[in-house]
Amino acid sequence: MENFDWIKPSPLWQAIGQDARSPEFFRPALLEFRTDDFMEDFLRVARKEAPDELANAIARPVAQGKRLKLFQPINQCYYLVCASLCCHAPGFPDRETRVAEGESVFFLLRKIVTSDGAESEYAWVIDKDGKGSWKLTTNGAGKPEPGEERMPMFEVPAANERSLLIGYVPVASSATFQPAAGSPLLTNVNVNPASRFDENIKETLAATLGDATLDNARAQEISLFLLYDLDTFLQQYLPKVVNAIKGQSVSLNSNELALVVYLQTQKRAVDNASLADLLVQVNAKRAEIAAMEGGSPLPVVCDLRQFGSGSAENKAEALKTKVVGAIGSIDPNNPPAPQPVSDIPPPPPIEVPKLLARTDEVYALRCVYERPQCSPKQVYVSQRTELFDLASALDPDGPARQVRVELPRDVSIAGLRKFKKNVSFIMSDAMRNKMARITGFEKALLKDENIGGEGGFELGFICSFSIQIIFIVAFFLLLLFVVILNIVFWWMAFFRICLPIPVKAKG
Repeated sequence: MENFDWIKPSPLWQAIGQDARSPEFFRPALLEFRTDDFMEDFLRVARKEAPDELANAIARPVAQGKRLKLFQPINQCYYLVCASLCCHAPGFPDRETRVAEGESVFFLLRKIVTSDGAESEYAWVIDKDGKGSWKLTTNGAGKPEPGEERMPMFEVPAANERSLLIGYVPVASSATFQPAAGSPLLTNVNVNPASRFDENIKETLAATLGDATLDNARAQEISLFLLYDLDTFLQQYLPKVVNAIKGQSVSLNSNELALVVYLQTQKRAVDNASLADLLVQVNAKRAEIAAMEGGSPLPVVCDLRQFGSGSAENKAEALKTKVVGAIGSIDPNNPPAPQPVSDIPPPPPIEVPKLLARTDEVYALRCVYERPQCSPKQVYVSQRTELFDLASALDPDGPARQVRVELPRDVSIAGLRKFKKNVSFIMSDAMRNKMARITGFEKALLKDENIGGEGGFELGFICSFSIQIIFIVAFFLLLLFVVILNIVFWWMAFFRICLPIPVKAKG
């Protein structure tokens, strides 16, 4: 019976099989090239009699003891998986892929997940709708899973008159998937309710109540939407409290009852209305509030500054204490899932990148030779390549791509007039008013007052600019700020290197 092996590229084999017993001998190699002509570079080194350049192209960690990291194409780094497919016979002769008989060679991307000291291998599987997701492998020995994405490999000749199989590693793949509930590939994505209350409601409430310069109309608008958010929060995490303040008979624990009593006792002197009364009104008009546009009358008129006593921070903290107490002891690592609110559409499914540039995401590749014409079908899977991480686009360990932008040579008035005005900004009347308030009207901007430009006639603008002139202005401003900040931080030497070049003089 025939048998086959995936082996490291044949030009890298040692003489008379000295490394044939090494585990590395049966592992495909990852090659790194740092030019945009990486395929031409590979073909050039593969055709050389001496394998030194091919050996130098093997991807290596940035530092000893660290895991291999693959950088993005923006860093001018490109990666190939390379191996030899050989018969399991003395001398390891090359095996030719018989495409006419349905045979194929390809490689698989695998995610390696370690949990409780045990390693699991996940495959990228494409469903019938064309969506991909990571699925735990079940076939053993790394065999392809049904529907698993297969990345192509192709044959190229080497200088030793043998053939190599290579495939391009898609480091910058942007495909996404929706993870299954409870997937160990993800951390819990639910937000701690206490943190959400702090960020969305408590901080805004404290800032609103403490702003003495806020005009009444603006305060009423902010108060309305704060109550709307509070009602949403209570419906999601404390639905029994919402039912209780509506007058329904529900069973409450002591903390939930304390929150209800607090909302009912916070009253304004004008009409003795409580926060609970306002929440009931807001709850009844949720659809109307959600559909509001700028300038629309408020469905519920209220000013939260009129409720309670003490400082703004104390009022906000008191409400937070009652709310978090009603939710109970919250495990920050396993917060409760929010309950759906009828008039709020469910959030879109969480999409996670196929490849994540994170230190806890580890990947490997496997090469596969498939012979479907045999009965049963034969599949020969390589050992895993070296494990690797993925670098982000701005990883400081990554090489810097050389970028050269030629500035215009003729910067005279006549020369600058030649540049086309090819960048347009469309500004509405409201946007013009906002821009007019920025200089000299900072306080009015914060209060959202109308300053000029409004009346019985509205006029928008389409402003066109030349991208070349914008770049010149931005370039000068950049240098100006760097020179100013250089006085404090002394970073000019790391920012700019100017090399003189000969330029032909005019005339």
